[in-house]
Amino acid sequence: MLTALLPYNHLGPYESREAVVLPNINLGGRASATVTLDLRGLLTGTVTFTNMHGDVRSSSWAEVFINGTGSYTTYSWDGFYEVYLPQGVYTITVEEAGLAAQSISATIPDGGVSNLNFYLRPSGEAVPEYEYCNVLVTFAAGITLSLLSVKLNCRSRRPLMVRSEDAAPAVCTR
Repeated sequence: MLTALLPYNHLGPYESREAVVLPNINLGGRASATVTLDLRGLLTGTVTFTNMHGDVRSSSWAEVFINGTGSYTTYSWDGFYEVYLPQGVYTITVEEAGLAAQSISATIPDGGVSNLNFYLRPSGEAVPEYEYCNVLVTFAAGITLSLLSVKLNCRSRRPLMVRSEDAAPAVCTR
């Protein structure tokens, strides 16, 4: 079956636009069919932004929303994205936290390649960032509380009853 060869949850480069019907086929019989697959259009491009130092950088994990004949979502990976789409007119919107969204309309041809590059500008909204010192203090406090909890848990346990006089006393080993 062809669908087993194509990755699921992702439109592949080919699609069958005609129903395949094989009439009068017995379960044990043999049949052959010719299937025509059409090549979808490829939308590809880059997503870049300017960092706080004024350097242009590629954007990883920016969300690329595609609305038109259908609705699709993909993500940029190291600044690049690509998606196969059925022929049609689409509005492509790219978003990332701390950057202003950008939208472009495009016509995707059958079997063709459309290249759309996005340059996102800062939105003015602060993106929460954590200083190294704060992360280290939080991590150390978590470890300390965890060890303290284990120690208190051992103290609250009742010792085991040992009847033999030469046996060692019970010790909490957690």
